[in-house]
Amino acid sequence: MAVSWAGGKDSSLAYYRTMLAGYEVSYLLNFITQDAKTSMTHGLSSELLRSQAKVIGTPIIQRKTT
Repeated sequence: MAVSWAGGKDSSLAYYRTMLAGYEVSYLLNFITQDAKTSMTHGLSSELLRSQAKVIGTPIIQRKTT
């Protein structure tokens, strides 16, 4: 199962609730700008989001979009 990941409190809560429901989160899913520097949602750096995923221990999939 994948959880949409924007890097903020709502994403964290969705991840937490998914785990509480007994599901295993295999991936975080995040959409980034075409230059791959920031997220489309909050404008956070894509590196920060990768760092969050590393600390959580769940791989992140980042896809470029317009």
